[in-house]
Amino acid sequence: MILICNTFVTSIPIIMIKKSSIWIFLLLAQPLWANQPIDHWGPAAIEICNQIDSAVQFYEKGDIKNARKQAIMAYFSGYDAEIEPAVRVTVGASHVFEMEHKFRNFTRHFTLNPDEKHFAFVKNSASELCRAVKDDAKTLNEAKVDKQVFKVN
Repeated sequence: MILICNTFVTSIPIIMIKKSSIWIFLLLAQPLWANQPIDHWGPAAIEICNQIDSAVQFYEKGDIKNARKQAIMAYFSGYDAEIEPAVRVTVGASHVFEMEHKFRNFTRHFTLNPDEKHFAFVKNSASELCRAVKDDAKTLNEAKVDKQVFKVN
């Protein structure tokens, strides 16, 4: 026999299961992750980082045109469209200017005939840029900025 009831003190559901002559009580409390903060901005940051990584992959294959295109799109369709409006309001225009500068410099790193040292430099620049994007997402999450506020319909 199974009986489900709410306790009058806490309103937490309890399941009572009768096993032979023993009653087993199970509290149906909230999951442990229920009070964890919601990551509104992390998925956008990850997508931008994927675009940055894609640019590096194109560059490693010698496809500079698509590497630059992907890097530019990481900014315009990624950062500028998804995160930048909230960062501008929450962190400030000077930070947005700094991020724009980082994206612009990253795009300029794709040069003809790179050597191994330059490839390492580009990969390091990509990692730093991605870390900066993720830091912005973390800042927005910590400030509890709801992503839907900045969505254009």
